[in-house]
Amino acid sequence: MKSDKRKSFVFMTDWIPIIRILTKEETDALFSMIKAMIEGKDVPAPEGKNLPDVWEFIKDKLTDNIDHYEEVKKRRLANLEKANAKRKLANAEQTQSKCSANAVQTDSVTVTDTVTVTDTVTVTDTDILSKERMVRGSGGKVKPSQPARPSKEEVEKFILDNGYEADVNADTFYDYYEANGWKIGKNSMKDWKATVRMWASRERKSKTEAQFF
Repeated sequence: MKSDKRKSFVFMTDWIPIIRILTKEETDALFSMIKAMIEGKDVPAPEGKNLPDVWEFIKDKLTDNIDHYEEVKKRRLANLEKANAKRKLANAEQTQSKCSANAVQTDSVTVTDTVTVTDTVTVTDTDILSKERMVRGSGGKVKPSQPARPSKEEVEKFILDNGYEADVNADTFYDYYEANGWKIGKNSMKDWKATVRMWASRERKSKTEAQFF
């Protein structure tokens, strides 16, 4: 089971001038305190000349950030539960429809000098499709189907479960690749989860570089 602890937080650029007044030891201590607070652990008392004042300022910002995170998380999880309930209902109705369609069957028997038995089974276009189904392309060749695309709810859950919500907006990610046919360049996307991780890594790198400007 994945940990419910946060793995990231929003670093505000207006903290930079304040943090610069700290010594190296105070800066190291500050980030240890931030990490402890984000992980829900006991935060040690700040020590030093400037660290107590800086910590009071940043602590208030972190508290707001954590409260906002929890609020967004609860709202998205509630929406996800509703979407899953609707999907389960739709799947149940679809399964019932397929069972009814597959039950339509006719048997015909042709009797001549010898007995020929012919079984004719009628299957509608509601036959079950699977990810492993092979589709026929041009030239009569058989090629594998395209990789399965995620739903928006699956993207949101993956981002929340892995703590990427500060770096990757689920709606932006999903709408971008839904619009371009889930392609990277000219090629079909093979692993959308790996692409989410790449977006998060790129955004974190960008934020880190921004600290020095």
